[in-house]
Amino acid sequence: MKILKIAIRNITRNKRRTTITVITIVIGVFVIILARGIIKGFQNETIIQMIETRTGDIQIHKVGYRETLDILPLDLSFNFNDVLNEIPVIKGAKEISGRILFSGQIATQEESSVLYGKAIDVEKELAICPRLNKKMYLGNFLTPQDRKAIVLNKDLFNRLGIDIGNSVLLFATTKAGAINATELVLKGVFHSDLPDSNKNLGYIPLKTAQELLLMDGIVTEVALKTHSSYDIDHTALEMKNIFSRYDFEINTWQEIEQSIDRMVENQDLLSGAVSVILFIIVFSTVMNTMLMVVLERTSEIGTLMAIGYKRKHILSLFLLEGLFKGMIGGIIGTVIATIVVFILNNIGIPFYMPGSTEASFIIKPEIDIKIILLALIFSIGAAVLASLYPANRGSMMDPVEALRSV
Repeated sequence: MKILKIAIRNITRNKRRTTITVITIVIGVFVIILARGIIKGFQNETIIQMIETRTGDIQIHKVGYRETLDILPLDLSFNFNDVLNEIPVIKGAKEISGRILFSGQIATQEESSVLYGKAIDVEKELAICPRLNKKMYLGNFLTPQDRKAIVLNKDLFNRLGIDIGNSVLLFATTKAGAINATELVLKGVFHSDLPDSNKNLGYIPLKTAQELLLMDGIVTEVALKTHSSYDIDHTALEMKNIFSRYDFEINTWQEIEQSIDRMVENQDLLSGAVSVILFIIVFSTVMNTMLMVVLERTSEIGTLMAIGYKRKHILSLFLLEGLFKGMIGGIIGTVIATIVVFILNNIGIPFYMPGSTEASFIIKPEIDIKIILLALIFSIGAAVLASLYPANRGSMMDPVEALRSV
């Protein structure tokens, strides 16, 4: 108990050094929590945007389709009714939409370009990917009433040099090898904030594509949205059991967009690297100040040993001082960081893609309880470990030699 009281008293003796140590720990903890909160918010927003503009929660394809996706094969298509008939028994399913992914040639009177076509049931698609119509650069997105309309990616629109309301010809090859064409009106232009988006992408109504490609009732892909209360992986497993008699493969968005998982892993590694660097800085600062404390209090150490304090008591004294500094700095840093992250979560941080003048999306930093606990452990652990060498050095002093420094 006496050692504890002495340790608490010693913290306030040299206020300047204690303040420098505590501030260093506060900054380290603050940066760790804030950086992780921003990274987590960015990751979540990227994932949500990808799900709500492109993949949906779960997708259904013919076996082998995804392996040949670069050529968009129409022969690996299937009857949409085969899926619709089974959906009612899937408890987690909320909405379902059929799609046809195809390649074609889009042409104006002066220009032409390859088109990566995505044919959608507009009403169902917007229920699964509600952010599609929020990414418009010019004009409007498709509506359920549209039949002869098309919406193009901004890059493709610029290459073609056309305006909203102009007509274009779309050529595509059917599954049987015949070349068909249809005239479409450009209704809108969208931009995508996802880094790997296809710059030749265009959306047309599903019925229009089925007529063009002679695929009445046929689709190449089905996207499904699950109820928020259901686990996506569990729903996908349930679907695999239900569709086991069909030649289908069921994939969650994580399996489809593995690049997103790699991005998350890389950012987590970066966050970990920042934490290690901060740990080293805090460790060095605390060790330096504790060494100075030991040198300044040499005579005091000798006196304590002379009146009966043992080496383990001296060791405990300096370790307790480091522990208290780590706890004070960790708690203050955690409180400040949590408040800042909470405020930023409510305000949001605009994120701009390179070359863009408008915010691509708003990052909502998140308070991660696990990171807060780790930051506290980090602060206390760094302070105690950094105090270990100075404490051991102080405890190993010869009492007689220490008293001579008086």
